[in-house]
Amino acid sequence: MLRAMVFHNFVHFEDKHLLNFREGNGATYFIGASSTGKTAVLELIRRCMCSTLNSSLTNRFNEEEHGYVFCQFARDGTEKNVILGIIVEGEGNKQSMEEIEGGGEENKSELLPGGGKEDDMRNDDTSEDVEEDSEKKDERKERKGDVKFHKIVIYHSSDGILRIRSTLFFHRKEKNIDSSQDVEVGDDIGLHIDKIEEQLFKDKSDANEFVKKVLKAIKKEQPNKVSYDHHQNMWDQISEQFVGILSMRGPGTFQWTKSNTILEENKEYNYNAASEQAEVITKLLDADEVDKDKEREIFNALTYPDVFEFRKVSEGKIVVEKSGGRVFPLLKTSLGIVEAKQFALLISHKAFRTICLEEPERGMHPQMIERMKTILHRECDRKTVIVVTHSPAFIDSVSIERSYLFTRKKQVSSRSVCGVNNIKRTQFGKLMKVSEIEELKKIFFATKVLLVEGMSDKIVIQAIFGHILENCTDKEKMKNINSYQIIVLDGCLRIKPIQDLCKDINLPFAAVLDRDTCIEVDGRGCVDAIHKKYYKYTEEQPINIFLGEPFKTLSDKLQKEENLFIWKDGDIEDFLLSERDKRDKILEILDLGDKKSKPRKEMKRSIKDKLKIGISQEQSSKLGEHLNEYEEVSRLCEFLSK
Repeated sequence: MLRAMVFHNFVHFEDKHLLNFREGNGATYFIGASSTGKTAVLELIRRCMCSTLNSSLTNRFNEEEHGYVFCQFARDGTEKNVILGIIVEGEGNKQSMEEIEGGGEENKSELLPGGGKEDDMRNDDTSEDVEEDSEKKDERKERKGDVKFHKIVIYHSSDGILRIRSTLFFHRKEKNIDSSQDVEVGDDIGLHIDKIEEQLFKDKSDANEFVKKVLKAIKKEQPNKVSYDHHQNMWDQISEQFVGILSMRGPGTFQWTKSNTILEENKEYNYNAASEQAEVITKLLDADEVDKDKEREIFNALTYPDVFEFRKVSEGKIVVEKSGGRVFPLLKTSLGIVEAKQFALLISHKAFRTICLEEPERGMHPQMIERMKTILHRECDRKTVIVVTHSPAFIDSVSIERSYLFTRKKQVSSRSVCGVNNIKRTQFGKLMKVSEIEELKKIFFATKVLLVEGMSDKIVIQAIFGHILENCTDKEKMKNINSYQIIVLDGCLRIKPIQDLCKDINLPFAAVLDRDTCIEVDGRGCVDAIHKKYYKYTEEQPINIFLGEPFKTLSDKLQKEENLFIWKDGDIEDFLLSERDKRDKILEILDLGDKKSKPRKEMKRSIKDKLKIGISQEQSSKLGEHLNEYEEVSRLCEFLSK
C-alpha cells in the first residue's frame, strides 16, 4: 500500500512537496478551495501506480526543468518497500551527448548491481535481448520537439540485490506516446535503498540530486537496449492493488429536462445505459474478491434505517430493491445510495490496498457522510485510503491530524502556484481547540475569509452583505463581497493566531473587530492607552475628540498594515445605536420597540441578547436595508473593497 509520495514541478506545483500516509489508522483527506491541485495529485499517484500508459503526459509547471514524482509502497509479506516513479526531462536541463556517452566501456560494470557482468544481469529475472526491425527502431528514436520521460521502479530482487530499472518514453508533438528501451542503472548512483528512501522521502532532503544521478546513469546505459520482464511484473503487482475513483468529467453527466433522451421511447435505453456506466458496481457486485459480509455491513450502516439490495437481472441490467419490496431500475436510485454502494464495494475489496476517492460523499445526506467518516476511520488500518473532499463534515479533531490542505501560494502571470501543507504542521495545529473546529474548519474550504469577534457581528454583517448583493449594480463590488467566508473568532484574543494561520496557508483575509482591540478608554471617557505598534499616543484626551482625525490616522494604518477594521463607536451594539435618528428603527426591526425610552445601557444589553438568539430572514433583510444608510457601513464597504 502507498506509504509516501514526493513530487516536484508538475501542474500547479512549482516546488517539492512530500506527503506521508504512514501514521495511524484512518483515511487521509485532501481539502482546500477549488482548483488548488487536489485532483492533480491523485492523477500523479495513478500514473505512478498503473502499469498502463496514458495517451498524454501530465503537464509540468516549468518545462525548462525536470519534473518528478515518486511513490513509496509497502509490499505485502515483506519489509522491503518498492518505489515507483516518473521523471520528465526538462528542456533546459538536457545533457550533452559527450556527458551522456562519457566514460566508455570501463564504466559499464559500475552501472550493474554489485559490479556484475552485463550477461549475468540479462539472465536475472528472465530478461532477454530485444530484436527490432528497422521500422520499429525508427518509432523508438527521439525526434525534435519530443519530451522524454522515464518510468522508474526501485526494489530489492529475491537475491537481495538493489534494482533500479527504467523505461524511456517519448511524448511526441502529435501528443501520442511511444516507448523505447528498458535499462538498469544499479549501483552507479552509489546509494542503498534505505538511503534512496531517505533522500526522497525526508522533509529537508534534496531529491533533485537523486534525480540527476538516475538520469545520468540511465543515459549511459541506454545503448544496451535490454528488456526486463520483472520490471513490468513488479509494476503490475502494485497496479493490481490500486484503485482510483475520479469525478465524471465528460458530457452527459447530469440529466436535464430539455433533453430528448428522456422521452418515453428512450426509457429502456437509458435504464441499460445507467447500468453500463455504473462500472464499479457491475464489475464488483458479484466479484469473489469482495468480502460480501463486510460489504453488506458497511453499506447497511450507511443507509440505515433503509435497506437496499442491488442485483443483476437480464443482460447485465442492475435493479435495486428497497425494504418493503419496491423494485426500481438503477437510474431511479438516488445518487447518494449509488455512491454508498460503490464505496462499500471498494473498501471491502480484498486486493485493493491503495484507494483514491474523489468526493465520495456526492449526493449523500449529511448523516450518511458522518457515518462514512466513522467507517473510514475504522476500516483503513490495512489500507491507504485518500479522500478528496469539499465537505467540512469529514473534518474533526481526529481526521484533521491526517489532512493535507491545498492552497494557492502565489500568481505567476495567469497561472496559480499551489502548495500542500499537513494541517497539524500549520498554525491551526497549535491553536486548535476541539470546541472551535466546527467554525474554524471553514477556513480550509474558503478562498477569502472575514474574521469577526462574535456571532452578533456575523449576523449584522450578513444582513449588510445580503442587502448589497440584492441591490448593488456594481458587479465587482458584488463579486468581492460574495467571495468572503465569515469566520467567528469567539473574542479578539484569537485574532493574532488566526491571522498567522491565514498567512501560513496563503489565504486572503480581513478582520472586523471591536474598538477596544486597539484603544482602551478609562472610566472618565478618556483614551487611556493605544496599542503602541499602531499609534504613538502622547497626551490624554476624551474619546469623542480622539475619534476625529487621530482615529482616521489609526484606522488607515490598521487597514493598510493588518487588514483590520475596527468599529469607531465601540462594539457591534454601539455601532447599531450610534446614529440617534435611526436608533428607534433598529429597535423596531429587532422587536425591541418597548426599549425606546430605556437608558442606552439597557438598549445595548437588549440588542445583545436578541442577536445572541438570532433573528429571522425578514428581520435580516430589513436590518440590512436600514444599515445601508449608516456612514460606518460605507466605511466598512470601502475597506472590504480594497
